[in-house]
Amino acid sequence: MSLMTEKDAENRAPGDIRAEKRREYWEELKRRWPRLELERRDSDARALALLQVDHPLYPVAAWAFHHGDELDESSRSGLYAALEGGWPRGPGRSRTRRVARAIVAVLKEAGVRTELIASGLGRSVGDVQDLLRESAGSRPPSRARITPLETPGGLPKPYDPQTITGGMFARGPDELLFTREWELAEALARKLGFDSLPELHERGL
Repeated sequence: MSLMTEKDAENRAPGDIRAEKRREYWEELKRRWPRLELERRDSDARALALLQVDHPLYPVAAWAFHHGDELDESSRSGLYAALEGGWPRGPGRSRTRRVARAIVAVLKEAGVRTELIASGLGRSVGDVQDLLRESAGSRPPSRARITPLETPGGLPKPYDPQTITGGMFARGPDELLFTREWELAEALARKLGFDSLPELHERGL
């Protein structure tokens, strides 16, 4: 592999230089935004991995962190169910009791009598009733939440995609407005004692 000479660097198009700066800046931001954990307080739930900032689901999870509690119960339930479905898996086996709860709940919601569910699944009536109670108590609205895991020197919360700056970060490195004004704003943020413009935006003066 040949190394780039000074003349090659001088001859690079301004667009290439800006693109490289965006990529470098994005890599730095990735080290600062916190990873996200989806907590469900359900011992039977499948294990999930920590969500990294470059995962496609991160902008949606970041929005849920900031605004999920503003939704009504049904919408919040749907949002967290969708997040769990798309969240990357962690190590460990799937939990069979959670599947049993879901199947029993589906049959009950379809109007099947408890006694018929019990006989059809080879369980006692009491066991089916326990599964139904557990299912009702593990709904996403009251139990699920997103927790940011701050890294040393990083930001305490994910960006908010609903803001101008957060929306730009949500669209990824190609959308970073790395212009002369951005560079000057970065310099101003450092002059004010912050490491970056996003940190100034997040923490404020």
